[in-house]
Amino acid sequence: MGKVKSRLTDWQQQCLAHLRASAKQLPDTLTGVGTGEFDTETRTLHVPFSLNTSEIDSVPHGLLLEDQESFILAIGPDNEHPPAVYVDHFRFLGHPHVLSGFQFCLYLDETREWDPHHGINGVPNGVLNRLWRWLIKAAKAEFNADEALYHAVGGIPHLSHTGVPVPPIVVSELPQQRGRAASAWLTRRADWCLQLHASRPSGEEAEHMPVFFADHDLPFGAGSDYLYHLTSRLDLHQQQELQIAAALQNSPFYSAQQTPNPECEIGRRPFWVQNGVRAVAQEFDRSQSIAMLTTLAASAARKPEGTPQTLLLAVPHPQGGPRHLIAVYFDAELADHLRRLMRDKTGPLLTFDKARLDRSTPLKWCYVSDERDDVNHRRDIARPVATYHDTEILVLGVGGLGSWIAEFITRAGAAKITVCDTGIITGGLLVRQNYTDHDIGAAKADRLAERLRAIAPGIDIQSRHRIEDDELWTIATSANLIVDATINRAVARRLDIMALDPTRTAVIAQVATDAGTGSLGLAMVHGTKHSISALKTDVQTGHIVNHEPDLEPYRAFWKDPEPGDEFIPTRGCSLPTFHGSAADLAGVAASLTTLIAPHLADGESGAHLIALPHSGITPAYRYIPTSSLAHGSAA
Repeated sequence: MGKVKSRLTDWQQQCLAHLRASAKQLPDTLTGVGTGEFDTETRTLHVPFSLNTSEIDSVPHGLLLEDQESFILAIGPDNEHPPAVYVDHFRFLGHPHVLSGFQFCLYLDETREWDPHHGINGVPNGVLNRLWRWLIKAAKAEFNADEALYHAVGGIPHLSHTGVPVPPIVVSELPQQRGRAASAWLTRRADWCLQLHASRPSGEEAEHMPVFFADHDLPFGAGSDYLYHLTSRLDLHQQQELQIAAALQNSPFYSAQQTPNPECEIGRRPFWVQNGVRAVAQEFDRSQSIAMLTTLAASAARKPEGTPQTLLLAVPHPQGGPRHLIAVYFDAELADHLRRLMRDKTGPLLTFDKARLDRSTPLKWCYVSDERDDVNHRRDIARPVATYHDTEILVLGVGGLGSWIAEFITRAGAAKITVCDTGIITGGLLVRQNYTDHDIGAAKADRLAERLRAIAPGIDIQSRHRIEDDELWTIATSANLIVDATINRAVARRLDIMALDPTRTAVIAQVATDAGTGSLGLAMVHGTKHSISALKTDVQTGHIVNHEPDLEPYRAFWKDPEPGDEFIPTRGCSLPTFHGSAADLAGVAASLTTLIAPHLADGESGAHLIALPHSGITPAYRYIPTSSLAHGSAA
């Protein structure tokens, strides 16, 4: 740290001026604005200030504030990130949205919430305004610890952004915990990432990876760059007394203050702590770091010299629930250091001096894609398509509409999907159907099934080139939905017979788009509440559309194509086809998929007519319930 000189950037000078202006404007609230000190390494200006918080009342379990609270504003060299606010004590340790015990998480999503124009004192999202609202919410216990990002590990993400990229690790399940450690296995999931397995997979090359189950959360984080930092953080045992503790400046574990702050570019050195702050009495539990190092070294010893090593830390959340996962990658040099420690071991646990730990070779933090069921919550849980979850679906015809509908239902979490089509993929279809150039020449059903399996490996995906009547009857009386996207009269007559069956469990939805533009959609839905003829319902719906003037654009579904509606895409014997782009058909398919979904729950029947916004057609949507057909009017 150094005294502030002319080295300040324009942004830092502007922030300092605004802070002083606010102090002049609010002398009873904002005081003690200092000159600040400048960190030459990170080019960060650290400015102390105080707020009168006597009027902020605390509730039980809320943050306890003194009448006057002191803070430090850390201003980076530019306005890409908001200035950070932190304190030089640990009275707020363990509270939600307090990072590493002393820094405030004022902006949960900087991209949406931070506007440099608001600066220090702007409304509504200037730094001082965000801080004041943060203090009020914290005092009133309005922060939910379950929703605080990375709360189990000090509120900060542990990722390395420098050097050779480390492959992310996908975790779907953890091995069973036995004591503090368990064995897991890594395989290559794709060229760019790894998959963790709870048991050793057979038939493929796998690398042993230990999982260490920490005894408690890590309110100071898990360290920054070196093994020494990680072991020090594991040794810090959070107790109730730490909630009211002072800074660690004079503690032998002073390095525990060190934390990266990628949000505000403060850097990787310790935050500035004022001189004269008393040391805190800490309780240390070295057995956890010893157990972790023993587990790590034992795994490294199973591999030859010159081999890197990985470790997965499973850290308990202070509010309970699933553990937070962070992964560490050790380069070969650091892994060899662990192997030497293992060779020197004389008992069941390593005996080591922290001073001997490698402090020159940095470790790397890997990105963990945590896919465990108790961690991930579906983003579509409150949307209509949630009805498709755990259902059994048949899609007949996987062309312009069917190929997209099948994918949307797959992403919605169906349990089993069967796709059926007799067609072969040609290059011209790629303009609007859900296939790739690699698929040309293959059967549509087979290639789409392969694509759907890649999207959702846990779903039972089947492909058929034809479905015989007995199998179709079985599906109609056991599945949840049959989507007919074939526009095939023979298929329609087969489904008409099944629509009349009172034992049918499957909703039957016949979908189509217009030949002229591919921007209109029709879904004739035959729910399980009604055992009536699908063909008769179609005719009756057509009569309503033909007799209502405002539905004139939708009459295209009940009449032959007009000249120019269809075209010949290939010279020779190519069949005429309709116009339409992938954007048009995917849009129509998405809307129809959403509109069909509620029928699986309510069993109702009816026709949905839709027009995409850019078609210019009104009404853009109309629903004609089957119950209204006898009255001859649309809803």
